Amino acid sequence: MEIMVFFSLLLLVCSVSTNKSEADNEILDQQISNQQPCPQDIHAVLREMAVSLAEQKVRMAFLEKENRDQAAKLESQKIETDQLKLQSKEQVAKLESQKTEIDQLKHELQVQQVAFSVGLLDQGGGVTGPFDTEITLIFKRVVTNIGNAYNKHTGIFTAPVRGVYHFVWTIFGYGDIAAGAYVQEWREDFSCI
Repeated sequence: MEIMVFFSLLLLVCSVSTNKSEADNEILDQQISNQQPCPQDIHAVLREMAVSLAEQKVRMAFLEKENRDQAAKLESQKIETDQLKLQSKEQVAKLESQKTEIDQLKHELQVQQVAFSVGLLDQGGGVTGPFDTEITLIFKRVVTNIGNAYNKHTGIFTAPVRGVYHFVWTIFGYGDIAAGAYVQEWREDFSCI
């Protein structure tokens, strides 16, 4: 439609004179409709249109190539992002595993450290005993209990790991009162109850 309007205007320009009256314009309009267009003018217009069309095709091809390149780049970035997400998940899982392992090692290290220091009375001095039967003395004052091997409620120390343990008691008595202390039982695994 635009081409027809363009040709009509071109024909009008070729054949219309600006100095004519309105009656002359009507006669010219009738002549224009009956006249054949100027071949050299039409060819020039067609050449311009062909050049313009060729330019449009080149631009369109360039934009299509640019769109394909951008789509390929976007797809590549998406794949890379997915790979990074997967690596991140793997690293988080590995980190969690290492954290669990570190926690276990900390626990084992804490369990391997055993030491306790206790006193028979909570505070001050006093006498305990005499007793007619064997009893387990419960030391009321717990100064140190690394490894929680000494149970302050039962008075029993249980060795949590294999190793060598050194115990020191200070016992004294007055006059003819017998005093004594002993470890009830040693086991093969070096635990004591």
